[in-house]
Amino acid sequence: MKNFQHPSDSRKVSICLIAGEASGDAQGALLAEALKKECAARGWIVSLWGCGGRQMQAAGVETPVEIGALSAMGIVEVLSVYPRISAAAHTLQELLKTRRPDITVLIDYPGLNMRLMEDAYHLGSCVVYHIPPKVWAHGAERVARLRDCTYLVTSILPFEEKLLKRAGVHARFVGNPLRDEIVQMQSHASDGSAQNPSDGTTRVGLVPGSRMGEIERVFPLLVRAFVQTKRNYAGALSGIVPVASTVPLARLEFLLQQTLQEENASDLRASLELRSQTSLAECLKTCRYAWVCSGTAALETAFLEVPMSVVYKMHWLTFSIAKRLVRLPHISLVNLCAEKEIVPEFLQDDATPEKLSHHALSILTSSETENSMRASLKVLKGMFPPESACNAAQAILDCFAELPSESARRFHFKSTRDLWNEDMEWGLVR
Repeated sequence: MKNFQHPSDSRKVSICLIAGEASGDAQGALLAEALKKECAARGWIVSLWGCGGRQMQAAGVETPVEIGALSAMGIVEVLSVYPRISAAAHTLQELLKTRRPDITVLIDYPGLNMRLMEDAYHLGSCVVYHIPPKVWAHGAERVARLRDCTYLVTSILPFEEKLLKRAGVHARFVGNPLRDEIVQMQSHASDGSAQNPSDGTTRVGLVPGSRMGEIERVFPLLVRAFVQTKRNYAGALSGIVPVASTVPLARLEFLLQQTLQEENASDLRASLELRSQTSLAECLKTCRYAWVCSGTAALETAFLEVPMSVVYKMHWLTFSIAKRLVRLPHISLVNLCAEKEIVPEFLQDDATPEKLSHHALSILTSSETENSMRASLKVLKGMFPPESACNAAQAILDCFAELPSESARRFHFKSTRDLWNEDMEWGLVR
């Protein structure tokens, strides 16, 4: 097995970064820029290579394997391109063997990266998992693998660090790139706080998600909530719907018009704007309230300090299975990060137009209630340190510099069986 060379003995460091989808490409590019900057500050010469897309390439990462070879969504889609995915995975395995990177950084994408993590570890690389899989939702087995085959996990969610450390994983919370992006956007604005449109209309956001399955279930519900809210709100009210790039605009338009017709509210079509090719932050920055489909969008809305409620509906059978397998105190990242409920969560049968409208009106008609939630969101935002990519780069290079040799394992690892028998915090699967 390969022994690590201490940086004082060699100024050349080879770093392999592996991302598997567009979001990972964006995070990989941020991390690559930060690694170059940090290596330069330390006087190290770094070479960056691996698997990425256009953003990582623009950041100076050599990509013998491109993300396009790994892109697929859904079981049928994966099966149809499996030979291509398999070939790309084998290429990456061979490159790890031949190039022997000093550091291997796996970025999200657990389907492939959890396997490559083990390969890189056994080859003697300093293995780091950046933005780990959602172990708090997917069970303890992944935690055990992270503990046994990484030297560092850099997390972008604060509660993950606590969970992973308790399981014996060397973890570091580095901040969140969404927070950095929003702070930068707000610093370029004349006023970072939400403002009503210039015509005095109160604006609310309807954020239905980015996957068609959840949109089909959630979006009509949000439209009905908007209709009820507009009918009961004393002032002028308009809504804005951010449309994800993965969603056909025509399908959203059809669902909108169909729902308005069912509610005898076709005249309200002009009050709802479908906005594509615009970031969620740009859409919500003038909103006083938002209904948000559970996911990363809820955390982004929290960083904007926009009062909200979190909504989610799934197939009844999926929900029944999920309730048995996953035991969490909350479902939204906002409440999980805060470790308490600061925004209401409306799930399954509890997600009704009446309840969603009632909460929206409680915010829109009471400045005290609105300001109280904004204050809680501001406190949450303050939990995230700035410059997450720079923090991650420093933690990664520090970890590499501190490793004495490959043969000396730095951390005590438990067996997978022991981990499964532990009473894990956040109710992991057992």
